[in-house]
Amino acid sequence: MNGDNRSTTIVLTLLLGIVLQVAFVFADGMDSPRKAALEFSKAYYALDPAMAKRLCKDLAGEDENGIVAAFIQNQEQLGENMGFTPRFMRSKLIHPEVEVHEIDDTHAQVTLNAHRKRNINPVFTWVGQIFRLGETYEVEEELTLVKEDGCWKVCGAPFELGGTSS
Repeated sequence: MNGDNRSTTIVLTLLLGIVLQVAFVFADGMDSPRKAALEFSKAYYALDPAMAKRLCKDLAGEDENGIVAAFIQNQEQLGENMGFTPRFMRSKLIHPEVEVHEIDDTHAQVTLNAHRKRNINPVFTWVGQIFRLGETYEVEEELTLVKEDGCWKVCGAPFELGGTSS
């Protein structure tokens, strides 16, 4: 009997683990203002064109990549003017905290607080984080999000995209 109880316990534990894993996958797939703000912010500082997917139609206009491509090109040119490669301008968000202030079915106001480090090479950033090397910059931004076509999108004037500076 002892062997049967152990086998049953192991099987039930594995089944519970599988059920929880499936639940976590579905929960992660759900869109929320917090998730949209975090995805946009990470892509923004990484100079990743994927940030365009999280911009609202009012901000992106007709050409979703137009404002994003112009911003990335501007940042790369700024890096070159300082004597660096364009990759120098990329950053990684560290310890991001997202707080949703106001929310209804279609609008949300979100505050993002984080630190960022240069991300020329992910290994250098990781080593710099561990040994506290390199400068860390504070990020604090209020983001306005709207729900368009069932997805949360960043609108208003996020960071430098809307003509403001961060």
